Amino acid sequence: KESGNIEAYDCTFEGKYVFWGCKKFLACKCRFETSARSSLWYSKEGRLVDCLVDAPKMFRRMQGIEVQNCHFTNALETLWDCDHVDIRNSEILNADYLGMRTDNIYIDHLHLEGNYAFQYSKNVEIKNSLLNSKDALWDCENVTITDCEINGKLMSMGMMVTINQSIDSDRDRKSG
Repeated sequence: KESGNIEAYDCTFEGKYVFWGCKKFLACKCRFETSARSSLWYSKEGRLVDCLVDAPKMFRRMQGIEVQNCHFTNALETLWDCDHVDIRNSEILNADYLGMRTDNIYIDHLHLEGNYAFQYSKNVEIKNSLLNSKDALWDCENVTITDCEINGKLMSMGMMVTINQSIDSDRDRKSG
């Protein structure tokens, strides 16, 4: 807790509060066990690369998050109240309420399984991704979706969306 400039390689984390209040950390080829829930909170400039994350409730009130080539098996209530998030080439499963009130999100090549993703968020850009999520992007502002497939009901009520090229959603198939 309350540390900085940490680099962790090939580590397994089993306890809570691993990177709390930390300024600048990198976890590369690490595993966060289910018991490591709530490990990444209140930090700045955190990077996860090639990690396996079995723990829920990761990333709270953080700024400057990078997730690359990661697999989350239980991402319940992950990425809440965060700012400046970059997710690339990752899979996030069991992710109900992912990204609640998180702003300035860039996503490229994400496979998401979980409902209510990115509610109340601002400045969201999603590319080349598959999102299976009902009520995704609820009450959001400034959302751009490019070359994605989004499956779910009641997507994006009350928001302004820019859609580039192809998008596929259950609602669009049923209405047209």
